[in-house]
Amino acid sequence: MSSPVAPHMIARVQMTATESWIGGAPSPDLDIRTTLCVDGAYHMVRFCTENGSDFVQGKPVEVPVEFFASDLALPKFHPGVQFTIWAGKEVGIGEVLSTQGTSNTSLERTREG
Repeated sequence: MSSPVAPHMIARVQMTATESWIGGAPSPDLDIRTTLCVDGAYHMVRFCTENGSDFVQGKPVEVPVEFFASDLALPKFHPGVQFTIWAGKEVGIGEVLSTQGTSNTSLERTREG
């Protein structure tokens, strides 16, 4: 199991190319790592969903999203912004519902030298 997502935003995401999903539905404790595209820029993220089956079936789900490079991404993602989910091609859509504080206390981010 990976460390919990330290969310920078809450988004509603929906797979539109459900045939692109490889394997079974993600478990609630496993990350989904993908790329979000907004304004022609691509940003790597991870999120978890409580209902992986709904996600891979193309139903909209609300998820906490953590950016790998939040300093570059956060200025472009604010409530109401729509984005695409990219995995070699457009595979989904999403909308920012809210942004979160940037405090992250996961072990990987607080470990010293």
